[in-house]
Amino acid sequence: MWSSDGKWDDTNNRKNYITEYGWSGPQFTVGLAGTPINGIENGSSARFTITANKFVPSDYYDVRYSNDNNNALINIPLTFGGTATLGVDYTVSYSNGMGGNGSTAYIKNGSSVDIIITPIN
Repeated sequence: MWSSDGKWDDTNNRKNYITEYGWSGPQFTVGLAGTPINGIENGSSARFTITANKFVPSDYYDVRYSNDNNNALINIPLTFGGTATLGVDYTVSYSNGMGGNGSTAYIKNGSSVDIIITPIN
């Protein structure tokens, strides 16, 4: 880092540098846990659980944004097929203290998130 302006200077003649060593491969992996439960229109909600391979601390968030739940580092995109519309034909909710916005779930300060899809009549 060039001290006069605080910017990176990658020229070869600089002797001072910062080295960071990271993980080899992904630090977290996520996947479905257990057996998903199918929902029935005018009946029960569909439900499935996404689990990380280890606990995700609360301070793991995208540093480009504020430390809020929508900018958690472990964000899982949710896509639904067909012509159903969120808020009109179904709602999405979350448990285990996690959350999301209907098209993304997150894991933060825990290791799993339950995603509940409830049909609307």
